[in-house]
Amino acid sequence: MKKHFVVGILIFTVLIGCSTEAKPKEQPSKPSTSSVGYDSEFRTMDEAVAEARRTFPAFVKAFEASAWGEGDYIVRMTFFDTKRQIGEDLFITFENLVDDQITGVIESDPQFFPDLKRGTRVTKPIRELRDWMFVPTDGDHRGGYTLRTLPDEGENKTAE
Repeated sequence: MKKHFVVGILIFTVLIGCSTEAKPKEQPSKPSTSSVGYDSEFRTMDEAVAEARRTFPAFVKAFEASAWGEGDYIVRMTFFDTKRQIGEDLFITFENLVDDQITGVIESDPQFFPDLKRGTRVTKPIRELRDWMFVPTDGDHRGGYTLRTLPDEGENKTAE
């Protein structure tokens, strides 16, 4: 039950935070550089992605040793179609990292990639990593850097 709730929250944040704008063909997996319009631990999505990539080796090490206990190890990966110039970030249950390739299972139904479905096993290059998160059975999660760039519920309410 907790996993479905967390996956629901993750899907919601992806729909809010993923960009469907065209990206240059030379760098299809480069994140946007726009600043968020509110206070956040990270001023831009780029900073959040950089922190996720910097700390990813600790995530992999913890996964391999089961060091953080029971829970879900999830990565957020970019999928980009250069022909249609459209991209989407998807959450994937992490299975392994081999030769700079991340393998896992898609946790939601993609909007822009009809050939991909929830439950599909995929392998993506590590350069397309956008974030990672450990969601324990009990306790607080780790990672989720890109989620921290999103406003808390109620932050965007206008004063009356």
